[in-house]
Amino acid sequence: MSFIIKTVETPERLKEVFSFATAILGPLEEPHSLEHYTKQLTEAGQLLVYAVGDGHICGCILASVDGDHILVGPVAVVEDSRRLGVGSAMMAKIEAEAKKMGQTTLILGAREEAEPFYLRYGFQPNLFIQVPCPDLLGELKSLNRAYDVVWELEQDSDSKLMLRTPRIDKSLQRQYDQSFPNCSTQYVFIKKI
Repeated sequence: MSFIIKTVETPERLKEVFSFATAILGPLEEPHSLEHYTKQLTEAGQLLVYAVGDGHICGCILASVDGDHILVGPVAVVEDSRRLGVGSAMMAKIEAEAKKMGQTTLILGAREEAEPFYLRYGFQPNLFIQVPCPDLLGELKSLNRAYDVVWELEQDSDSKLMLRTPRIDKSLQRQYDQSFPNCSTQYVFIKKI
């Protein structure tokens, strides 16, 4: 199948692409809303890309500037277009546009089934741990015996920790999930460009 990569240029096309993403991925969590990407369309629309194959949208990546990095939002490719280079071509476009903007880092959260794609594309996995309870940072850090702490934050209502892992460590992720009630863990992927 042949496909071409395009940039979203109008609010109408954005609605169509956003609907495509939610049809594949389901409802999206904040900040990944249509309103967010509508604002992005006027600020850095070159980061809103989609793929067209056989006259239909077959993939999209919606990204945005988030301070000193590019936050890569929904990445969606229709089932019969996966493993054909659609995702890689769209990611290459996002990376090229980010470089033109002077950005040096791409960051995204991934669903478990998509993790291998991001590893192949050169992203570094980082285990993000969040517990809705203050004053647990010391305990969170004590469970980690092998990895560098990339980031930590203790707020009035949360304790958060991010660990740089050389690979996806599901065993450690399960340990956090089992050791801390209401713990939320996810792999965050970071790529320096």
